Amino acid sequence: DWRIFFESAAIECNTKSAALNRVWYKLTAGRRLQPIATVDIRNNRSVVAGEFENRFSVEFDGISNRLRISATSWDDVGTYFCGEMHRDKVQFGSGTFLSDSVVQQPETRSVQPGDSVTVSCTVQAGQCSAGHTAVMWLKNLHASPPDIIYSSGDKTSSCKRAGSGETCVHKLFLKNIDSDDAGTYHCVVTACGHVLLGKGTRIIHSKAVPQCMHTAKTYRFSLLKKYMKIHFCFYTCRKREKKNRTNNNSKPKMNM
Repeated sequence: DWRIFFESAAIECNTKSAALNRVWYKLTAGRRLQPIATVDIRNNRSVVAGEFENRFSVEFDGISNRLRISATSWDDVGTYFCGEMHRDKVQFGSGTFLSDSVVQQPETRSVQPGDSVTVSCTVQAGQCSAGHTAVMWLKNLHASPPDIIYSSGDKTSSCKRAGSGETCVHKLFLKNIDSDDAGTYHCVVTACGHVLLGKGTRIIHSKAVPQCMHTAKTYRFSLLKKYMKIHFCFYTCRKREKKNRTNNNSKPKMNM
């Protein structure tokens, strides 16, 4: 289950029996198993372990079982398991993976021929160090399958640790862009055995203005010129006619 950090998350689990108690466990990126909560069906209550009680809660009804996490953070990365408590064993489900987040910027970029663009991919990698992270870039066009971009020297990566997690920024540099570079670029991040896919950055190549637009502008300008000429001629003729009428009225009349 891929999530952007700081959002809430809900992990569903349906058990076979409504009468059995349940448990929730988390397997961290470092392969450590942590108990999160137990559900006491008979007494209709759940108990969340101390380190999780501020942001974790469990909802249950019949066979339905839901683990809620508010304001997810780097510490929450891992695989979550719910289990049924039998007399001599605990039977677990397949687990749900809550991942770190991938943010790509910009979402869309319009470019001119010869421009340069930097596409960035920010990965909040939790406890997965940069040494266990690999990045690949894909270019996708609507009419063809994705192409793997091998751009040695045209991409960089930098990481820094903050709190209990690590943030890595991966950049792809596109130089001297032409129409062949148009498409959607995705970063594909492999972190501690899990594959994360960015939403993509769409590069739009702004081509020259179509000839029909130039023709339409020329046509409108030609019409405007014709209108101005007609208006000027009409104004001049009216003025000349008015002047002639004034001159005729000012001449003395001869009595016969």
